[in-house]
Amino acid sequence: MTIILLLAISFAASFVGTLAGSGGLIGMPSLLLIGLPIHQIIGSVKFSNMISSFSSFYILFKKQLKLKDALQLIPFALFGGLCGGLLANSFSEKAMILLAICLLTVALIMNFIKKPQPSDESDWHLPKKVYPSLFGISVHDGMFGPGLATMLMYTFLRNGATYPQSLAFTRFQTFIGCTATFITYFHGR
Repeated sequence: MTIILLLAISFAASFVGTLAGSGGLIGMPSLLLIGLPIHQIIGSVKFSNMISSFSSFYILFKKQLKLKDALQLIPFALFGGLCGGLLANSFSEKAMILLAICLLTVALIMNFIKKPQPSDESDWHLPKKVYPSLFGISVHDGMFGPGLATMLMYTFLRNGATYPQSLAFTRFQTFIGCTATFITYFHGR
């Protein structure tokens, strides 16, 4: 019965996340409510996000990302994911559950904030002024996760990217950050 419940939760979260985003707002609370340990939940979600973001960013990469911009993003996503994963592994189960409740609430509220309008400039480059934000978002993702895509999309759109460029950069950063975070959970627990 538990396996069927886990499959149903995973399917619902992935389906909603693919269509509208915020699948983590379904999956994370559901898995917490059935009693799985939070560190195990986060590690599993990072692995799942790593696979799904790779497949989508690979398709978008050729059309929307410039190699130079993508390469400049890697250290911020990688180091942020590592830092977030290491931080989360240093917290107790109880502290992480309290943090999860707070961050899930913030992620839910963010979904009701009006999204910025995308640019129509196709020759956009990643501005250096967003690197600290991208690092912070990757730390958040490494510690927890839900709300990541919304924060990244807002960041890229507010800085002049088109919608497809924002989506491609979001999926690329998600892949890099989740890979780094998964490594910390795999070796840390």
